[in-house]
Amino acid sequence: MLLQCPSCGHSAEVEDAKIPEGRVKAVCPACEHRFVFTKQPSTKRFAGRHLENAPYLDSLKGEDARGLARHAAAKFSPTSPSAPGGVPPLPPASAGGQKAGAQPAGLLQHRLTFHGQGGALFLIYLKNTLFSIITLNIYYFWGKTKVRQYLYGQMELLGERFNYLGTGKELFRGAYRAGGIFFVAFVVPNLLAEFINEAFGFLVFISIFLLRPFVMVAARRYRYSRTEWHGVRFSFRGSIKECLKLFISGSFLSVITLGFYYPRYYIQKQTFFRENTFFGTAVFKYTGESKDVFKRIILGQFLTLITLGVYWFWYRAYLMRYDWEHTSIQSVRFGSEITGGKLLKYHLGNALLLVFTLGIGYAWFIKRRMEFWARYVHMTGEFDFDSIRQTANDAKASGDDLASMLDIDFAF
Repeated sequence: MLLQCPSCGHSAEVEDAKIPEGRVKAVCPACEHRFVFTKQPSTKRFAGRHLENAPYLDSLKGEDARGLARHAAAKFSPTSPSAPGGVPPLPPASAGGQKAGAQPAGLLQHRLTFHGQGGALFLIYLKNTLFSIITLNIYYFWGKTKVRQYLYGQMELLGERFNYLGTGKELFRGAYRAGGIFFVAFVVPNLLAEFINEAFGFLVFISIFLLRPFVMVAARRYRYSRTEWHGVRFSFRGSIKECLKLFISGSFLSVITLGFYYPRYYIQKQTFFRENTFFGTAVFKYTGESKDVFKRIILGQFLTLITLGVYWFWYRAYLMRYDWEHTSIQSVRFGSEITGGKLLKYHLGNALLLVFTLGIGYAWFIKRRMEFWARYVHMTGEFDFDSIRQTANDAKASGDDLASMLDIDFAF
């Protein structure tokens, strides 16, 4: 079986008899990177990907290959998958009799790993700033793409890195459309308020409300369609019309019921955004119910108000845990260990970092953010990669540009 390190590309042939079936951990002797691959009967796999799709598989020969073979052979037991370096095959998820949101017992947890460094990211931001000044900010879109390519490429799951496939040219073109929408939604009402009647200024608030669902859908469509893992792209298939209808009705009912409708509205939003997210042909599922979170949301909003915002961290951490524990894809379930104290420490640390470095530490701020979410979110279960197919799902970049203009962001 030919193995390749997903970090440095070092590869070598290892005897099949020395590798147990199922998930196996390996350590690259060249760069000491740890990764996981899967061996299945009559199907060779590397790091969860079919070998014919992996790059550089035949690039190393001779002593270089035999060195990795000897190292890998020492790590695996031909008879015991649970020997040092081996991971026993994961049992299938229980079909029933399990409480919603609970993690199946006995399954191995997998986590994202972020390998990025603040210094490397700082150099990218520094280069982007200099080039943007020289090109009168035209380079901004290519610089933004460089940052995303670095961040996505440094995020690893199951031994494979993510890829960002967007381009600066797409963002540049999208900026024209986004600029036109921004002009109509914000500049025109302000001009009318200035020269005709101040009442036209109210149109700005209406624009913000109506643009938010548009941006959240359009930006997801573009960003997800340019995100790849395991050779398969993500996609978002929710419609702007459905999202707009949800936002208008949910906001109206929440106001007239003095907030008591909001728990139901919250679950509806989570369901819409999560269940319209796809990994190839595999769709994410969300099983949250408003009755589960009703008391916690009502109490959380009240305590946040009377504690002048301090309780918000515990309130938000609870919702994050609940949402992840009720999210799944195929037989893979998600979970989180985030707490209010950890969330408070994270935000406080980021604020101090930016204040005391006068903004120079922004690259390390981004690094801390990526590491934080990778650390406190996990998944259990196995992907059935053979059943996942790539699907064509293109999108324009104008929504992503508008998200930047309006400072609307969403999780990686």
